[in-house]
Amino acid sequence: MVWSALTWAASVINYWAVIEAVSAGAAWFELGFAIVAISIGLSVSSSPGFVGVFQFIGQQALVAPFPNATRPCRR
Repeated sequence: MVWSALTWAASVINYWAVIEAVSAGAAWFELGFAIVAISIGLSVSSSPGFVGVFQFIGQQALVAPFPNATRPCRR
């Protein structure tokens, strides 16, 4: 249980770093939702070569449930 919790926490931190590089100001529940959606979405069978499934699910996990969460980059 501890290793599982540490793995999920590391995933949230990793996704936070990536999203902050693109669009600063992501909330923790957006990151957690994206990780859960990607984990569940990747369990469904995909096209041969696994092309585009990870990217599509990740993009939809952040855009569909949080449409008003777009933030301009602060740089």
